[in-house]
Amino acid sequence: MYRPGELEEKIVSYHIHSNSSNIPILVSALLLRRKRMGQVDVAFIDKCSRSLYVLEVKKFIAPSLHQLDRLRKSGDFLSQILKLNTRLKLTTIKV
Repeated sequence: MYRPGELEEKIVSYHIHSNSSNIPILVSALLLRRKRMGQVDVAFIDKCSRSLYVLEVKKFIAPSLHQLDRLRKSGDFLSQILKLNTRLKLTTIKV
């Protein structure tokens, strides 16, 4: 059985990471929590734009402003490490 939102994350992750122009990025949720940043649902580098995309996958509702701020901090952190521009995206999916 899946936890809430897990199936949606798996579907989006499969779609994004099966595209050969994307490089998947795995980010430690523990590291981000220790730094008081938001957990990343899906992250990848688009080879064409040389940009890092950080996706928040939601089933129905939009994330809170607090959650978006923490996710932005995660994007900024990853951007500094990878030396890439970061784009945050909200993805809503119905399964």
